[in-house]
Amino acid sequence: MICWQKNGITDPAGTLKKNIRAASLQLELASPELANDVRHGMAILQEARSQFVAKVHGWFDQDHDRVSARFLPSRRASSLLLPLWLSRLRCNWILLPW
Repeated sequence: MICWQKNGITDPAGTLKKNIRAASLQLELASPELANDVRHGMAILQEARSQFVAKVHGWFDQDHDRVSARFLPSRRASSLLLPLWLSRLRCNWILLPW
């Protein structure tokens, strides 16, 4: 048995071709201002409700939060220190006698 069948998706091709694409088109008609990836994600969540989709979304959200938390301090430090360093470099260039 394939992993998506174990987790509640019995007909993956039918789910993709019929349900998800149709829901994506309905969302586009209802809310054309939404971005394509947002519509597609909403269609997947609506039409492919299963343990498989829940696990994939949970895994992605958890990893995204972990990566964001890890790189946030370094991003803040670099956005603070880089302008200070560049301004000091510029001041040194101004003070050089030509």
